[in-house]
Amino acid sequence: AGSGGVRANLKFINPVKVPCTVHFTVTPRSSAPPAGPGAPPFPLTVDPPSLVIPPMEYRYAAVAFAPAAIQAYSGTLEATVQGGSDPATKAFTCEVRGEGTLPSLSLQAPDVFDTSGRPVLRFGRVLVGRTKMMKINLKNNGTMDVTARLEAPPPECGFRMLEVAPQTFTTEPKRAQTFSVEFAPQCAGACEGVVNVKVFKNPFEDYRVACIGEGYQDDVTFEKLPGDSADELRLADCPVGVPVSHVLVLHNHARGKAFRFAWPDASTVGIRVSPSAGFLLPGACKDVTLTYTPTARAKLAPHELKLALVGITPAAGGGDATDLPDWDDRSTVLDYGASAAGAGGGGQPVARPEPQPKVADVPGSAKDMLLKFYATADNASFDCDTEPIRFKPTTMFQARTFSFPLKNTSSARMDFRFSVLSADGTSPDPSGLYTVSPPGGTVAAGESVTVTVKFSPTEVEDCARLLVADIPHLGDGVPPLARQLHGRVLRPWCHFDLPESDYLSGGRRNPEMPGPSGSVEALDPATRVVEIASLGVRVRNTRRFMVLNPTSIGYAFEWVPAAAHARGADDASGPFKCLTRRGVVDGGRQFQMAFEYVPSSDAPAEAFWTFRIPEHNIEVPFLVAGLVSEPRVFFDRPSLNFGQTLVGGARGRAVVTLVNAEPLPFEFALDKDSYGASPELVASTGRRPVLEFEPSAGVVPPGGSVTLAATFTPALEAPVNFNVACVVKKKPTQLGLNVKGEGYAIHEALLLEDPAGGSVALAPTTTNNVDFGTVIVNERVVRSVVLVNSGALNFDFHWHVGTNPRVTISPEAGTVPKGERFACEVVYHPHAPDRLRDYRVSCQVVNGNRYTLGLNGVGHKPRLDLSFTRADFGAVPVYQPGMAPATRTLVLRNNDAAAVSVDPQWTNTDEWQLDCEGGVLAPGAQREARITFKPSAVAPYAAHVPLEVNGLYCVHVDLVG
Repeated sequence: AGSGGVRANLKFINPVKVPCTVHFTVTPRSSAPPAGPGAPPFPLTVDPPSLVIPPMEYRYAAVAFAPAAIQAYSGTLEATVQGGSDPATKAFTCEVRGEGTLPSLSLQAPDVFDTSGRPVLRFGRVLVGRTKMMKINLKNNGTMDVTARLEAPPPECGFRMLEVAPQTFTTEPKRAQTFSVEFAPQCAGACEGVVNVKVFKNPFEDYRVACIGEGYQDDVTFEKLPGDSADELRLADCPVGVPVSHVLVLHNHARGKAFRFAWPDASTVGIRVSPSAGFLLPGACKDVTLTYTPTARAKLAPHELKLALVGITPAAGGGDATDLPDWDDRSTVLDYGASAAGAGGGGQPVARPEPQPKVADVPGSAKDMLLKFYATADNASFDCDTEPIRFKPTTMFQARTFSFPLKNTSSARMDFRFSVLSADGTSPDPSGLYTVSPPGGTVAAGESVTVTVKFSPTEVEDCARLLVADIPHLGDGVPPLARQLHGRVLRPWCHFDLPESDYLSGGRRNPEMPGPSGSVEALDPATRVVEIASLGVRVRNTRRFMVLNPTSIGYAFEWVPAAAHARGADDASGPFKCLTRRGVVDGGRQFQMAFEYVPSSDAPAEAFWTFRIPEHNIEVPFLVAGLVSEPRVFFDRPSLNFGQTLVGGARGRAVVTLVNAEPLPFEFALDKDSYGASPELVASTGRRPVLEFEPSAGVVPPGGSVTLAATFTPALEAPVNFNVACVVKKKPTQLGLNVKGEGYAIHEALLLEDPAGGSVALAPTTTNNVDFGTVIVNERVVRSVVLVNSGALNFDFHWHVGTNPRVTISPEAGTVPKGERFACEVVYHPHAPDRLRDYRVSCQVVNGNRYTLGLNGVGHKPRLDLSFTRADFGAVPVYQPGMAPATRTLVLRNNDAAAVSVDPQWTNTDEWQLDCEGGVLAPGAQREARITFKPSAVAPYAAHVPLEVNGLYCVHVDLVG
């Protein structure tokens, strides 16, 4: 409730060849409370409210449930086909239900709470440097997944989470999550932390689990106590008079201190400690054995033993605690003097207790350590009925059971083990006539165990036996447990070696199925069941079982079908057939019976038969049940989608795997009619199928698979949708594979634009001439070729330009988006007189046409004649003002058929001056340019005068003097 809700997707299929529009509504059922003013809207909605489903395709509609309260909701979903006329398909209705709830986690552990009701993990006292672990257990008792956030306490508190898990976790319904919290104190003192558990989408659940512990430091500690306890020794239960021991360790953690320890005398309660006194040197450990020997029934819960400790140093005052010897009251010394004082001095040395070395007590160092000692001593006693067990008469090969309780009435645990003996109890019975469960075990104090005795006779014999329980350490006056076993065996005329079936007792049979008379009725309680499982249909399944004649007399038998199944049993119309209708079973022999089941559908089938022994008037009703299981043969994917594939030779390829998860092979064949590849259709159209599979039939091996290669070759620019049917022999239902694809074509055009703004369409089947005309050397002439994409998909192109460096195309490759134009520049740029004659370049549209252009053009250098290109002024006097300078006249003449522009690229200097204005020379015209030389010093002079022609290239005039 109050969350974003959940959604369920419903798939709606349009099986016809025209599109359809479906409208959806969800209305509350009559049991839903009416919505009053201000009430929240009905939480069950459908999205979208309507769908348009193309032919032979499907679409999904989602039913959303977003409850606003914790209650149950119910509504009716109705899907209506607009304009539908077929009553079977024009509408669809179903009930939709939902129940609003809140995600919740139940705290299973810890189950201890403080005074404020807060759950607490009490770690107790933990030695610094050691660790103790406790659990937090959270269970989801609801019906939906629960997501929660776990916040661990800060590490400086001494507590940490052991699981390396995400801070958020999700728990499925009826599942639990367990987290481990470790307490590892780093210093002495009380420690406290909090583990927070916050349940998402439920503001009412926020668990704060308190973690409380205390770190402590002691010079001496107990180690190797059961359960890694710090101060508790719990011994196993023991009988009176039988000793039980445990070895613990005293550990001195101090590096510069030694202690003398002494255990109190606890012999009055049966506790003996060894050693009871001794030294504990710095950093040392000492094993201590505690032995409990009870003399009477007792329960120590607990008995406190105070270990006295006092710090010691060497008595002489020299040295420190590390110089002390290791000693305890188990230490001995060999007394050779005592042996010499004996008979002639030839005796063995005598071992005497080693006296305690002299030490000095450290003032103020005395202290006690408390050890809590738990033990329970009691002899075994029980409460159990000892009357003989008498089984009712039991037919051979059948079984009966009898159960009785065995209670432990002592205060200690009780071990037991049962055995079956002969009637006089002198020897074990190996026949297995009686079995006991459990055969043995342990019963806790005051608890009980249920013992079951099973009587399973296989022959008529004397069945008197004795059941005896071996219970160690029984108390005085408690007799051993023994019960007489008696049974009587009946020899039947026949025994059916059939396993027990729960087809009837387990409720697996449909109660609406007819009985032996052909109508629904109650079955005879003595009906035996023969189940036959079939893997698929049209499979011959045989069920065989043995019938034993335990008597010494042979007899004839017959199988008689019930009246409702008599006709099918005598011909091939029914799925069942008895292969052993009649026969004779000799005395003490077996006869194999056989039933055959050949299903034609996957529906459960039944047949009723009666096993008769006419001469003894014996009849046993039988129910033969046939169950069909679907062979696990399937495609590894539900659909193939080739996407868009080019029409006209291009092929889309994909693979799908047919998997057989059964131990038997299965034949398969694709229905070619379902995807338009039947031989008749191919012959009538004369074209290859749009969709092909290789192989289209074969055998899937046991536990194996077959890979089918699908090829899609569209012939038209249109989408296709096939529901390919695969027939697997002996499989009740066909397999389906949805295959989609779409044929597409490239719709391109190339336009050559002329300088005037017009355009000419280029043809892909011929060479398209492009004339650049006469191009002045170094002039760059451009022609624009525009690629037009009028299709629904982008297409790529690339140009093949060739090796002529004077011809370039930019760009040489690219992509034209759908519905757009893309311009490419074809450039002719001669650097010297040149001629293009049908120079071929081509544009290849990927998966489309190739367009070829024949380029023509002339690279022309204008005929501008100069009267000279080098002028030598010779020796000229140094120029003085008033002198006449040396001059030359340069004549420029245009001998070309076109006008020529001349522009001097020269800046006059003090020595050289050029008098020539830039301009255009008409064809045949000429112009004079005056060159003046004014040397300013005695020296050689030279100049390089450039004249730019048409703005494209330069001619040079060299001047010297």
